[in-house]
Order: sequence, then structure tokens, then C-alpha cells
Amino acid sequence: WRVIESKSFSIPSLPPSKNMLHRIIRSPNQPLIFKRSKQYETWLSEAMPYIPMLTPLKDSHYFRVEAEFEYPFFHLNGKHRRLDGHNFLEALCDAIAAKNGFDDSYVKFGSWGAYDAENESINVTISQVRSLK
Repeated sequence: WRVIESKSFSIPSLPPSKNMLHRIIRSPNQPLIFKRSKQYETWLSEAMPYIPMLTPLKDSHYFRVEAEFEYPFFHLNGKHRRLDGHNFLEALCDAIAAKNGFDDSYVKFGSWGAYDAENESINVTISQVRSLK
């Protein structure tokens, strides 16, 4: 794979965990309805201005996302915060794809890491890639 275009950016807050992205509406004899949670909608609207625009090219359909999630690993009382870094990826990829007008299923590669930090933030590099064929 060859990188065609790459942009780095930071978002000064963490997304909700994937477990908190949607609320499920159940009705008798009806299929389940998944609606975005208010917390997710709020984070999306706050994060969008930080996400850069890419130029999706017709001969490149795949994207790589590299993310570093920074947040305090411990509560003020010293107890471990139970946050799963990998659960933040779904909301991040959804937001990047929505901002740039492509389906998040085109995000095929990437890496992530969580780092102990005083403040919450996400440092991201998004790359558009093309096969070497």
C-alpha cells in the first residue's frame, strides 16, 4: 500500500465508548431501532471542526487511521479508570468518514494506543492509501 495523502489533527476530547453510541428502542413485534445517543451527537458536533477534509480519490478507496487516545488512567482517588481505548475507535472512524463523505467501511487499516495524560485528547493521522498493483 502506498500513502497518497495524509493529515494529522487533534481533538481535545474523547468520544463516548462504543457501548454508549446508540440507544436501542424496543417495541413489541417491531425490529430494534438504533438511535444515536445524545452524548454521541454532542461529541460529534464538537469534534467535527477539528477533523480535516481529505480529497477522496476515485482510484483510492481505502483509509488508514492511527490514533493515540490520551486520558488520565486513574481517578483522583487513585483507582484505575475503566476505559477501553479500542472502544473509542468506532466513534472516531464514524466521525472522520462522515466529515469526508465516505462510508466508514473504507477504513481498513490502522493502529491505536492509549496513554496516561493529565487531559483528554485524541491525536490522529488519517491516510488515504492505494494498492501498489
